[in-house]
Amino acid sequence: MHAISGPEGAGAGYGARPVSVDLTRNQRLIEVADGIDATFVRLPARRHSYTQVEQQLALAHWPADHRIFVCSLAGGTGRTTLAGLIALTLAGLPYAHLHRPVALAELEPFPLTRAGRRWGVPQGRDHIAVTRAGGRVRIPTDLDHLGDGRPLVIVDSPAGIVTTAEIAANNPTSSVVLLTRPDRLSLGDTADALVWLAADRGIVRERIAVVINSGVGRPDRASRPAATALAIRCGSVHRLPAHMSLGPGAVLPSGHRVPRPVRNSLIQLCADLHRSIPPAVNAGAPWKEESDAESDT
Repeated sequence: MHAISGPEGAGAGYGARPVSVDLTRNQRLIEVADGIDATFVRLPARRHSYTQVEQQLALAHWPADHRIFVCSLAGGTGRTTLAGLIALTLAGLPYAHLHRPVALAELEPFPLTRAGRRWGVPQGRDHIAVTRAGGRVRIPTDLDHLGDGRPLVIVDSPAGIVTTAEIAANNPTSSVVLLTRPDRLSLGDTADALVWLAADRGIVRERIAVVINSGVGRPDRASRPAATALAIRCGSVHRLPAHMSLGPGAVLPSGHRVPRPVRNSLIQLCADLHRSIPPAVNAGAPWKEESDAESDT
């Protein structure tokens, strides 16, 4: 591996100077235009602590009607659990009341909603409690009845990605989270799915995050290189740690009781999802109620 200096005098890439392999280990190289015709590859800054990432995420604004689709290639991977945990994480951030509401919806809902049962929500209640101060995640009946405020929607998509890909392809600002098991075979299928999403559906890799759920299987000898290979086909790869409170059949914890290792992984995932939003999308203003003048028109 070689490195060259970028236009700002810093950067690592392929070119003039040798770079130690240890310097670039476990870091994703980013291709950046140099202002002329060629490009160079630089290393991103080292990741901040989880506390710093959480503080930055708390001040981030999401576009109106932004949707995060959580999908998988097979059932039993923890898709419903992950979708709810993402919603709880975002709704439990500091200053969440200044941002858009958070909703957790199902792409193909049915009367006995999975989200309500997984979090022990009594029948007739339309939200999950997130914080002791009263923060909550909405549980709408379907995607056509999300309530006021044009919320940020986390969508629990059914097993399989064909329908999800069709919807996400028509919404270029949406994000896709692809959940997988930690074994080599599942990781290989996920790599093939990422190629299909980019080649056949035109969903750029920056919009896709892969989550490897350590709670639904065991890695094998070839799991590590298979997981590493995913990083070149998607925007980010994350590992969701196994925890006994997230086991099948258990009522899941609300936001302030999510285990810290799990929450740290979710914080980094949400930060990477927000980072993947195209710069042209206007996400700069906090959510606020419509003015009387706007509501009268």
